[in-house]
Amino acid sequence: MKHRNDRACQDAPGDGTSRAESPVRKISSLNTSSLNSSSLTVPAFLIAFLLVGCLGIISTGWLILLPSSWRAVLAVACAFGGVMAGPAMMLWREYRTREAVAGGEAARLEKEAAAAHEKLRQMMAGAAHELSQPLTTLYGTLELALSNRSTPAEARAVLEEALLQAHAAMVITKLLSELAVAGRNGDSARAVRLADLLRETAEDLSTVAQVREVKFVLHGESAAVVRANPIELRRSLLYLVEHAVERSPAHGTVKISVEQADGYANVLITDQGPAIAAGDVAHWFEPFRPRLNGGASQRDVLRLAIVEQACASVRGSVSAENSKEGGARFTLRLPRA
Repeated sequence: MKHRNDRACQDAPGDGTSRAESPVRKISSLNTSSLNSSSLTVPAFLIAFLLVGCLGIISTGWLILLPSSWRAVLAVACAFGGVMAGPAMMLWREYRTREAVAGGEAARLEKEAAAAHEKLRQMMAGAAHELSQPLTTLYGTLELALSNRSTPAEARAVLEEALLQAHAAMVITKLLSELAVAGRNGDSARAVRLADLLRETAEDLSTVAQVREVKFVLHGESAAVVRANPIELRRSLLYLVEHAVERSPAHGTVKISVEQADGYANVLITDQGPAIAAGDVAHWFEPFRPRLNGGASQRDVLRLAIVEQACASVRGSVSAENSKEGGARFTLRLPRA
């Protein structure tokens, strides 16, 4: 008996099979197993056979007292009940299984909705915190200017500080607006040549690169064509390349390359700035993540979140990692047209 139990344990399916199944199939298998452990484990047709047999045994004593026509009717009724009992039990079992699967799907959707609500709550709290900093400074600066009798030069310095804080608040507000609508134009995606957009991006940032004494190096497949919204893709490339320029030191180099594989085109943007901290890589694209993102400004963090949503809308992705040569590498992965 012990050996038989051991063999049954060995023949049971392992965890590897269950991991390969989808969540809905997992729920279905779990609920089916729970049904198998109940009274429905006996095959439906066997139940029907036993039911008809019991009815025959019980009714044998008094069936002979009935007229032949009644006996024929009862025989037909018993046969019909025996035939229909099996399918009825199978339908009931299928109904219970589907009901359990629907309940598991509803629980999964409810869990996803709760996670999305929590993420939205954290973003709103982060936005309020980031906006409160420049607005509080602006309020204090103006209040101080009104309470003191300052010289024209001091008043000008106060106004310049107030202007900087107001500009910071405007930048955050603008990026929040972009984040709210990022990825909504996925339906307007069309074929876009990457080489043209990369060349335009480098030209747009040439002044910033010259001021910081950073040069661009573009190489790779120039014939790559991707499916994306051209406006959002141009903005995403602009944000990523400008972020790489700002991270790079003086006389540094920002490398931009294009690779194609598995139906996707990968745009690799590599800088020579500081490496990304190990704990920051997984949270690099999360907006309002405190004290992460390698010391990046809140403007950069919001821009990276906008890039991620724009890529997701066309079934693409963006990722960050440390390059072997040092610095950070951002990979924009887009489906080819």
